[in-house]
Amino acid sequence: MRGKDKFNIIKIKDGLIDLHLNWHNNDRENQQFNYNYIRERNSVLIGLIERKPADIRGLKDAFELAGINPYCHLSGILYGNTKNISIRKKHFLNILYYLALEAGGYENLNDNSMNSPNTFTLPPVFFEGKYYPVCEKLKCSLMPITFRSVYARGRCLYGSWESALKAAGFNYTDIRRKKQKYPRNEVMNDLLDYMREEDFIWSIQNLRKHDTALYKGIFNSHESSPFLFANRPVMETAYLELRYLLKKESIPDLTPEKFYLMNNGK
Repeated sequence: MRGKDKFNIIKIKDGLIDLHLNWHNNDRENQQFNYNYIRERNSVLIGLIERKPADIRGLKDAFELAGINPYCHLSGILYGNTKNISIRKKHFLNILYYLALEAGGYENLNDNSMNSPNTFTLPPVFFEGKYYPVCEKLKCSLMPITFRSVYARGRCLYGSWESALKAAGFNYTDIRRKKQKYPRNEVMNDLLDYMREEDFIWSIQNLRKHDTALYKGIFNSHESSPFLFANRPVMETAYLELRYLLKKESIPDLTPEKFYLMNNGK
């Protein structure tokens, strides 16, 4: 290793450790420790990393050099930072097997269940058993993974979700028949997430177009709504229920009936 590269490696390592500690003590509740965070606070450090001294090919390698677990902080590296499609497919299939065997079962692999914002966390064995002292000491949490991101990756790698499941040796037809129940509380949590993403400006048409699983879930769980007594259309009932749940955060003993009367059923 050349002297200049060795000097830059030390600067990168020390700079990331110091910045990570600052993030942990001051910013971890509001921000991710990622490329944007580092660039905003130390653009020189990002510049050093982007010059790729020695064997550092990017931020993931720089994190590992500093003892920072990239799987706690970086998205987009789950399937490997390589252009080799066979390696990416191998990582994807391993995650799919984990979901089938450990994270809810075979029925979790149907389209509706996978196309959701629900999350899971992979066990450390998926990350090559490496030891990251900085994150171990500060007890950083592994980054949660959305089922939806795995669903999107499968379709990207294989062209369709059906082809992805077939590549893993699963029977797509059988999985489609085993549709996981979508409880009302999960439906409403997902609807709240969707509304917040849309700044509470939404339409039934857009919901049906952009989140079919949620749209169907609202209809399929309608009979479980505590506002069934209001005898309103399905989507109107869901919106009424959502407003009730938001109000209930400040009035814990508020009942659906009281809320309905307070708002004249509107």
